Amino acid sequence: MSPEKDVRKSHKIIGQTIKMRLEEHPYKKTFAATISGIATTRDGSEKLYLLKLEGEASKQLSHNYVLFRPEYLKFEKHFLKKALRSGGIDYKPSLEEFVFKRDPAHTALFGRIYGFPLREITEPLVLDYSELFVLAHCRIHLAGELAAALPEQQEEQTRP
Repeated sequence: MSPEKDVRKSHKIIGQTIKMRLEEHPYKKTFAATISGIATTRDGSEKLYLLKLEGEASKQLSHNYVLFRPEYLKFEKHFLKKALRSGGIDYKPSLEEFVFKRDPAHTALFGRIYGFPLREITEPLVLDYSELFVLAHCRIHLAGELAAALPEQQEEQTRP
């Protein structure tokens, strides 16, 4: 399915809250992000998810909005389904699948978050790859599953 057709079917995910944790960034706390829209690249080859950041995460990344590009799913026992064009595996994970039709074996969705030049955010958001810049790799969990997914962080937060 082309990203343009995929975008039209993806609007029910807008407004969902997810929990994220940055993998290669000094800011290591888990934070919430709200899915605010869908973006595509100008050539129509990629679908990205517009995420609204709030509070400390927004300050640490110096962005109120970022774009998320899914890359692979982490399974129990560390099996991975990698994105299309990586090692010949023909599978492209999506945030909709992870949120709405998730296999219980999927423990996290990994990907990259991108920054983009500030401008008025309109629907549909269409960007050139040259406008995007990588901010960090990240891991996404569903909002209700965070406590089970990151018990060590929960312990740190409860200590006096």
